[in-house]
Amino acid sequence: MSFFSPEWKFNMKGIVLLITLIMSFFSMLFINEALSASLPAKKSRLGKDAIQIIANSMSYNKETGVYKAYGNAEIHQVGRTLKANIIEYYYRTQTARAQGNVVLTEGDDILQCEYLEVNLETKEGLVRGGELFYQKGNFYLKGNYIQKLGENRYRIENGEFTTCNGKRPSWKFACKKADVTLEGLARVKGATFKIKDYPVFYFPYFVYPTRTKRQSGFLMPSVGSSSSEGVNFNNTFFWAISPNTDATAYLDMTTGKGIGLGGEYRYITSKTSRGRFYGYFISEKNSYRRDKYDQLLDREKKRWNVFYKGKKDFDQNLFARFKVDLVSDRQYFKDYESQTTRRTAERTENSAFLTKHWKGLSLVGDFEYNKDLLKSNATTVQRYPEIFFTAIPQVITHTPFFFSLDSTYNNFSRDEGQEGDRFDFKPRVILPLRFYKNFLLQSEAGYRQTLYFDTSDDEGLDNSRSLFNFRSELSTKFMKVYGGQGNPRRKFRHTIEPEIVYTYITDEKQEDLPLYDEVDRIQKQNRFAYAITNRVVGKYYRPDNSSWEREILFLRIGQYYDSSTSHDPFSNFFLELRSRPTSFWYIKSNLEFDIYDNEFEAFNTLFRFNDRRGDFLRFEYRFSKDRDEAISTHADIKLSRDFGVFFQNRQARQEGRNLETTFGIDYHPQCWGTILSCRIRPGTEGRDRETKFMVEFYLKGIGKVGGLEAGR
Repeated sequence: MSFFSPEWKFNMKGIVLLITLIMSFFSMLFINEALSASLPAKKSRLGKDAIQIIANSMSYNKETGVYKAYGNAEIHQVGRTLKANIIEYYYRTQTARAQGNVVLTEGDDILQCEYLEVNLETKEGLVRGGELFYQKGNFYLKGNYIQKLGENRYRIENGEFTTCNGKRPSWKFACKKADVTLEGLARVKGATFKIKDYPVFYFPYFVYPTRTKRQSGFLMPSVGSSSSEGVNFNNTFFWAISPNTDATAYLDMTTGKGIGLGGEYRYITSKTSRGRFYGYFISEKNSYRRDKYDQLLDREKKRWNVFYKGKKDFDQNLFARFKVDLVSDRQYFKDYESQTTRRTAERTENSAFLTKHWKGLSLVGDFEYNKDLLKSNATTVQRYPEIFFTAIPQVITHTPFFFSLDSTYNNFSRDEGQEGDRFDFKPRVILPLRFYKNFLLQSEAGYRQTLYFDTSDDEGLDNSRSLFNFRSELSTKFMKVYGGQGNPRRKFRHTIEPEIVYTYITDEKQEDLPLYDEVDRIQKQNRFAYAITNRVVGKYYRPDNSSWEREILFLRIGQYYDSSTSHDPFSNFFLELRSRPTSFWYIKSNLEFDIYDNEFEAFNTLFRFNDRRGDFLRFEYRFSKDRDEAISTHADIKLSRDFGVFFQNRQARQEGRNLETTFGIDYHPQCWGTILSCRIRPGTEGRDRETKFMVEFYLKGIGKVGGLEAGR
């Protein structure tokens, strides 16, 4: 059994911090050499008020250089206190000894033992009959004999550790001997895992990392069973290369499917520059293949995924972003991804762009390649490169007008269909006017010129389009502040923001233009739109008199009328809603209502609830007239302090089937826990129906010890 699990690897830092705490306890006994030769009988200050010794009686021997404190002896230092029946300090050898009911505290952490000795110069020492409690991780460490071998080395004999309270803890690890190197490794001999006082597992020898930071090692392997994949064994090795780089290697062995190999590399070069590489490859066995599905889904025997995401900021005005996500086939994510967002992805996105800002100007260069996962990728339009040049509104000297420019160059490429270049220029002149103090009228006029070049020949300009557009918006804001009932300091600000927008775009024939995206088909508009927005924002005060704000309500409704459309000139009525009435509740919704057919065109809503106890409920409903109706539900309910249940479900209502259902229970007493879960996925093209049961057992502060899962 390997103890290099993620939970062990990182949570074991609590054990390491226990050892560190022992070292710090020893260090607190440092006493300044400038000691007074004559000491008061009851109380003495040593050094520059750094340490204070208190006892019923005290003595000092000039010949031996020994200070002795008897009866309720105490040493106080900032944040630390040592108490014992007898405390001795040997000035010449720099040795400190404490015996009889020794209690050393630092903050909430406590060391209790019968005898403590340390050489303050060599930092070597020992503890007999010691028990250490580390509050942060609720760790208890006991040892009949704890020897400090140097700066970062310890030896423990007949020791125990646990995160459980009580004299008879629910679980504990016991060992005959352990050699520990701080920020290195712990080599343990004769380790026994016990539930109550009953031994369950025995490990003659194992090694685990004792670093408080990241460390290299094998992570906890997982074992499972599936009727289609057979028995699988997944193992992982983590390599902490340096403080700002690490790597992970994956080895997945499956009796029915094959052997999968993967790797991940992460780096951080600065606060604003970092990246992550990931790759996975598996060659599926012939016995596992489903030929009828492979041909349908364009799936090969060799399956793989390569992923990279990174960013680099050269300075605040020059930065780059990169993303690479390549897969062997359209079905890869559905078969191999564990995250829901990745399993349901409709396409992969690959891009690299460089951005440069000047005062009022911006230049962006972008390369973009996408793979459609829902259909053949032959007609998918790729963009490489794209170049954007933008001038934000700048005042025209000695006038009330502003000028702005949006311009784009695109090169479009695809396997099937028209390819070419496109230049798009959109200069605008803007005139903002304010009158009657609270009214703003902002108008803008622009000219849009779009040029098309067919790259299949050398004839140059292939086609063009010229559009004139005008837009004017009249808006205002009404605001009132209300005081909170029962709390005059609490305030609520309510604003009403009505607006009217007129938009005009000239009509031009565009059927002969290439069709790459929505820019190539801009319809004539002669449109009046209206909208009204309600906002309620609350201002609250903390006990320390600092304040914070929460948006309680955002509600926006509107519609437009387009006189250029002779048939059904009124648009759908739309509504946007966000509400957080309390810190526990959140609601978000939007809808579109067709006033002619008297039906909803689209309706989406999200409801989320969570409380301090840990209960969580999330419900999401998505409806679109042109797409499927989907429902997603997630609930975690705490039935008691130690017991909870959870449930997750995704449904495609129009298809009349569940996409995925997961439910189970989580039992977690004070220092351990177990999770029993069941996941059900229906059969689809390329994947058989799956029902998987899983049992996980974990120790708080240590991590997952083992697991059992089965599928059919």
